[in-house]
Amino acid sequence: MLNKGYIGSIGDDLPSLIPLLFALLIFFSVFSFTLNLFNEKKALFEREFELMRIADSMKYDGYINGFEEYLLDSYGNPLEDSYGNIILLPNTFTSLCGSVSVTRTKFRAGLTNHLTAPELYLNEGIKFDLFGDIFYSDELGNEFVCSNTSFDDFESLKSKKSPNMIVRLYPVVLDEKKVIKPMHLVVVSWQ
Repeated sequence: MLNKGYIGSIGDDLPSLIPLLFALLIFFSVFSFTLNLFNEKKALFEREFELMRIADSMKYDGYINGFEEYLLDSYGNPLEDSYGNIILLPNTFTSLCGSVSVTRTKFRAGLTNHLTAPELYLNEGIKFDLFGDIFYSDELGNEFVCSNTSFDDFESLKSKKSPNMIVRLYPVVLDEKKVIKPMHLVVVSWQ
């Protein structure tokens, strides 16, 4: 005799398997979405951490001894170490730039006085623009900029709709031939 309604061993379990498969699909979809979101936040956190390491290396204690100042002997000549290298004063912009050890993040950092001395730029109509000429130059023409990429790579960010860059400002002072100037250290990081 035929049993009515009996489809087979798998057929009787089919109605209960559909909700179970649907629940598993939802679980793994939510898990995958959460994992991707976590990885994005982790990457952003790592970029922020590297940007803080760049800024920490560049500003050190907030006091910068000019662009490139040398230790001098009693005759006014630069001192050399045992290898014949000229000894730089600590905290010069050049030595601080050389102390940055970040390789994964592209960055451009420099000193600006656009925010501390705006009267110097208002008459010329120069606005604070990251892609413009915002970085400070001394009377010798030394531009206080430190970067691990070319300027063209930085300029290419302008054409992108959302360049995915992080910008931070830190107050510092610049000792330029015994004249103390308030400045800002601008650190720009992107990928």
